[in-house]
Amino acid sequence: MRRPTGGCSRCRTSDLFLEKICDLCYNVVLLHTPLPPLPRAYGSWAQVITDWGVIRAFQQAGIPSCFKERPELAAPFVAEIGTAIFDKQLRQPAAKVRFLQEQVTEPAYEHVGGSSYCETRQAMESAQTDYLKLYGSHRADKRPPDLDISRHEMERHQAAFQALRGANQPAIQQIQNEAAKAYWNEQTSEGISDTFFADAAPNTAAARLQRLHPPWWGKFHHGLQIRLNHGHPAEGYLLDVLPQLRADAIKKKYEAVIDEWCEANAIQWGWDGKCHYRMRVLRGSKKARQLEAWFKAVAPDYLADAAVRHSMHTDLNDVLRELDPWSVPFSSDSVEFYIGGQGHN
Repeated sequence: MRRPTGGCSRCRTSDLFLEKICDLCYNVVLLHTPLPPLPRAYGSWAQVITDWGVIRAFQQAGIPSCFKERPELAAPFVAEIGTAIFDKQLRQPAAKVRFLQEQVTEPAYEHVGGSSYCETRQAMESAQTDYLKLYGSHRADKRPPDLDISRHEMERHQAAFQALRGANQPAIQQIQNEAAKAYWNEQTSEGISDTFFADAAPNTAAARLQRLHPPWWGKFHHGLQIRLNHGHPAEGYLLDVLPQLRADAIKKKYEAVIDEWCEANAIQWGWDGKCHYRMRVLRGSKKARQLEAWFKAVAPDYLADAAVRHSMHTDLNDVLRELDPWSVPFSSDSVEFYIGGQGHN
């Protein structure tokens, strides 16, 4: 972003001193520049940034012949491709990481806590079993005299167990992070690989366009690689939380709060967490404007009306199914799509 000219409107310095004096002033302006609202129908900046890259790749490749009579179908096509990329790059890996971390959690507690942890857990489970047996045996009109005693005993063991887990939480978190890092170290591909859509379901737009227009798809796929192989897709999540981080930046510097958030959350996406957040704000705002302008030009009501979105995705599915020579006759493919993290059927 260019430095303002003609004198600083904030600190009233002249052009003579602008280069030297207004660095701090200019940074403050950038620091407090708010993000614009998310485009309608979107729930995350990560999806906005992904769809922006898909739009750019689509514009570079040109409109495929199957859309010549229905150019507005480019809107649901872009949304479906963007969702497929978003799911494969962020949703699915994050779910795998959480699963792997859960797998190592209890063994880690047993290793760190030793026999004391195992004994405390066993005592809690035994107290829970005793209480549930006693509770299940009583009638509504006759309360067992030992029920309250059993419940208090169970709660006492539960509190002791949770206290022991809390005391070991830092060590457990480290083990969970190591499991996540091991997973990310095994992932060799970054960005949009040559085989990124190889496992796409046969009835999806991605699979059908590959079969219907191989040369066009090759050009489009190459455009996706150019647009989306730089940076990390999780950087959009930082834009999602910036307003809250700014509100939390009272006792600490804003930059320190952002760095802490990045360090705490980056492990689930395989991201190093290093990000020039001010530049991300400026670029994210520009991409959102370009995205909205493209959708408005191609399909004016697509983002504004959920019913229109669903109808257009149904039309896209029908058109591609009719053209696809590999479609199963008389089959009715269900239409499911996501945009901005919201599912629609």
